[in-house]
Order: sequence, then structure tokens, then C-alpha cells
Amino acid sequence: MRKFLLLFGVLIVSLAFVLSAPAAEIKVGTLLSHTGPLKEFGPNLQNGVVLAAKQMGAAGFEIQLIHEDSETSAIPATNAAKKLVEVDRVVAIVGALASGVTVPVAESVTSPNNVIMISPASTSPLITILPADQGKDFLFRTCPSDALQGVIAGRMAADYNKTAAVLYVNNPYGQGLAEQFKTSFEQKGGKVLAMVPHDEKAAESYNAELKKALADKPDRLAAFSYPEHAKIYLKEAIEFFKFRHFLFCDGTKSQDIPK
Repeated sequence: MRKFLLLFGVLIVSLAFVLSAPAAEIKVGTLLSHTGPLKEFGPNLQNGVVLAAKQMGAAGFEIQLIHEDSETSAIPATNAAKKLVEVDRVVAIVGALASGVTVPVAESVTSPNNVIMISPASTSPLITILPADQGKDFLFRTCPSDALQGVIAGRMAADYNKTAAVLYVNNPYGQGLAEQFKTSFEQKGGKVLAMVPHDEKAAESYNAELKKALADKPDRLAAFSYPEHAKIYLKEAIEFFKFRHFLFCDGTKSQDIPK
């Protein structure tokens, strides 16, 4: 949280110098998940933004926050971002969370309009080299790329397992993490038996995907999804397939998972 507040403060002060605008004119939007597969994280992250703005205000630098829900989905998030940029005239947006939301919003809204976007959660490697932001540098994140996480996860898994399967959310986040994991795991001598994507919208059951992923009896199942997906298919894997050997990622970091 301390790091997030510091980065937020640096962002706002930088904007003030760049725009040469009075403090009262500084508007910042948030585009976080309050519904959808990442809804667990949105409220707390928004509280962090509110706290940062409150502290800046106490120091004499007033910030007007305008909050929007990304719904953890590209189309509603893009519409919300357009409203923030075109109607509210924000100079920066904090968000989104899912890479599958951050990428299309940056491509179609923020980068074309020279609006800063800073994500506290998007890890897709694509964000580092997003063509729409090349030569502009308006897209940022405060977390490492999956080019790091996937490599380390693959190496760790290979230390304990000969085979693995991957069940991943079918968006830039899941795709990038799954591909990096597969490359790293197999470079260390392991074998990925199945790469099974699932839809970004949370489903009531993942029996069909689990059947494909576990068909060849992998030593480990890598769960590269969000909490609203994983808490369903992990429970099904245990109850219906009697499988209990999992590898988790940042996307599945939730209080609901151990429960």
C-alpha cells in the first residue's frame, strides 16, 4: 500500500507540472473491478486511491476522483473509460485490473487521447510492448510482467514435477502467463500435457475443461485464472476428479481459495 500511495503521489505531482493546471482542476479516474471475476479486489484498491487523494489534499493539493466499474470486462470498461476521458476530462486513470481489460482500454481510449493509465494489477507481457502506446509511453503498471512470473513458476514446478497441465483464463493475462509457464517448465525438462483455456466470464461448472486438462494424469495442474473461476473448478477437481495437486498464481490469490 505504501508503494502504491507513493506512486500515486508522484503521478499526480508530475501531471500538475506537465499540465501547468491549478490543483483544483486535476481530475483522476479509477477503473477498477467492482463486479465480475475480480470483484474481490476492486473495493480495497479504490480505498487506497481515496486515501492517497486524501493525503494529497491534506498537503494542499486537491484531487477530484471519479470512480467507474470496469466490470472485469473489455466492452463495459472501454465505455466507462470513454466517459472518464471525453465527459469527465480526467488526466489519468488508475486501473484496470485484468490485462484483458487494460489492453483494449489503452488501445482504444487512453493512449490515442494521451491520457495516462496506470494499472496496479495487469501482468500481461503485451503491456510492455503494446503497439498502440509505442512512442507515447502513457501506459504503466506497478506490478511485474508475467514474463517474470511465468518463468519462475515454470522453474519451481519443474523442481517437483515431471508433467503439468494448465487451465487458464482466455485473455491476455491467462494466455501470456500460460505460454511463459510452458516454455520455462519444458526448458527445465518437464512436459506440459495440456493447455486448456476457459472463457473470461465465470461459469457455473468447468467439468469439460477439467476433463481435458486432467485426461493424461498430470503431476500438477496450474490454475491461471481469477478467483471467481478458480474457486469453482478447484472445488470440482477435488470433488469429482479426486485431484489435489495445484500450482497457483497471483490471479488466484483470494481468501476464498483455501476455504
